[in-house]
Amino acid sequence: IGEQLTQAGLQDDLLEDYKSALQELLGARRLPPPKYLVVQEQGPQHRKTFTIEVRIGSDFSAQADGPTKKAAAQQAARLALEHVRSKPGLETAPAAAGEKRE
Repeated sequence: IGEQLTQAGLQDDLLEDYKSALQELLGARRLPPPKYLVVQEQGPQHRKTFTIEVRIGSDFSAQADGPTKKAAAQQAARLALEHVRSKPGLETAPAAAGEKRE
């Protein structure tokens, strides 16, 4: 079905699940999971714009706007994913043998 949507002229970016991709990449790099926060809601009830912030630990955050919380979160995750991908050595040190990770 994805191929049909691509043939219909829809961009691949619209089909991408950035939140899942970010979660998987952070896990693979032993980084903390992302946290999503609603920073702002503005506009009339029938036409709101949402601003979502995604945080990765205490070192990085990104914000994005969208017509829904889901759309804004996906765009914030896209920005965070681009950042993490641009830093190939970004990961935490592996836990020592027998050490419990939080």
